[in-house]
Amino acid sequence: MMSYQQLVKTFRLFEITYPYHVAYMFKGIVGRLYSNRQEVLDWSKKYFRPHYQSVELPQSVRPHFSVATWIEHELFIQMNHYLQEYLPQQLDQSFEEDIEFVNGSDGSILYDRKKMLFLICDQNFQQIFLVASPKSQGFIYEPARMVRELMTRYMERKGFFLLHAAAVEKDGKAILLCGDKGAGKTTMMLGLLAAGYNLISNDKVYVGIENRKVKIYTWPGPVGITMQTVFHYTALQQLIDRSEQLMFPQFRWDHDIYALGDIGLDDNEIHKIDLSVGETAQAFRRNFVREAELGLIMILDDLPLTENFQPVLQKEKAMEWLGNHFLFAKNDSNYPPSDPSYPYWYGLNNQSKKWIQLYQMTLKIIVHLSKIYRMSKTRVEPLEWKVHSLLQFIKQMYDQ
Repeated sequence: MMSYQQLVKTFRLFEITYPYHVAYMFKGIVGRLYSNRQEVLDWSKKYFRPHYQSVELPQSVRPHFSVATWIEHELFIQMNHYLQEYLPQQLDQSFEEDIEFVNGSDGSILYDRKKMLFLICDQNFQQIFLVASPKSQGFIYEPARMVRELMTRYMERKGFFLLHAAAVEKDGKAILLCGDKGAGKTTMMLGLLAAGYNLISNDKVYVGIENRKVKIYTWPGPVGITMQTVFHYTALQQLIDRSEQLMFPQFRWDHDIYALGDIGLDDNEIHKIDLSVGETAQAFRRNFVREAELGLIMILDDLPLTENFQPVLQKEKAMEWLGNHFLFAKNDSNYPPSDPSYPYWYGLNNQSKKWIQLYQMTLKIIVHLSKIYRMSKTRVEPLEWKVHSLLQFIKQMYDQ
C-alpha cells in the first residue's frame, strides 16, 4: 500500500521550493502556509485577517503544522496517473463518490476528483501537502480551509471544541444560539445585531474552559444569509447592489431569483449571500469581537411557542442536547462524514481515547457552569416579536 513517506519521496515534495509563505497564530497555535502562487496567500490573508494574527516566523522556528500548496496541472496529472493503482475505486457509500483515499500507517492520501486536488497528510497533523490543478475553481480557497481545519484540530487538543451555533456579544457576555440547519440561528443572530449586539461568529464557534469560566472564540467562516432574511433587513439589501465588491465569491447567490422579490422563499436554504464577519457587523453598524465569556446558551428546537424559554435543569439531558450540537466525532458512525466542518475522511481527527476523554470532560464542565434554555424555532411574523421576546428574556436572566 502507498504510504505518506513513499508518496512524498516519489514526487520530491520536500525538495520543492515554495516562494511564498505566511504564518498565522491563534491562541498560541502557529501554522504556516506555503505556496507557489501569490493569490493563494492573498486570499488566506484576507480570509483570516479578522480571526488569526499574521506573524513573522523565522524559517528556523518550527510551527505546530504547515500546509505546503503546489498549484500545477502537470504535477496533478502525474500524481493522478501514479496513484490510480493504489487508490480504491470507490469509497464506502456514506462518502462522496468524487473522493478516493488511502489511509496508511503513517498518514493519509486523498484524491478529490471534483476539486481536482490531492491532500497528503502525515499522521501527526504536522505536515500537509496539497497538490491541485489551476483548472480547479477552488484552488485559491482550499489551502486556507486546510489551515482552518488544522487550527481546529489543535484547538481541540487545548480543550476548545466546535459548537454548531451562532454567537453574539454585549458587555463582554456571549449569547449562543444552537440548533440544527434551518432552525433560525442566523436569523435570530441578525435580529440581535440589529438590537445592539456585536458579532462573534455565525454558524460555528469554539467553546471551552479558561480560568474556570466558559469562553467563546470565533471560528473563520462566511455568514451565509438566505434570500428571505435579506429581504427582511434594508441594511443587507444595500449590500446586494455591490455584491461584486464583497469578500467571498458568491457561488450560492442567484440575482435572477432575487429580482423576483420576496416570493416563495420561506424554506429556501439553497440560495444565500455569503458575507464576511466584518461586512455583516458593519451592515448593522456593530463590531466584530473574537472572544467573550459565556452568558447564556439558547437551544432552538421544536418547543411550542407557548412553552418558550424553558430551562434545561437535568444535567444528563443538557449534556445530550448540547452534545448533539458539538462537531466532535465521538466515533465514525454518529457524525456525517460529508460535513466540511469535520472532514475526518482524510484523517484530520482527534479520535484517540485521550482526546475523546478531554471532550467528554469539557462538555460536562460546560453544562455544569452554563445556563441553558430551550427556545422555540417556530417561525413567527413579525420577526421583531420573536427577537423582542428573546431580548426581554435575556434582560430578565441578567437582572436576577
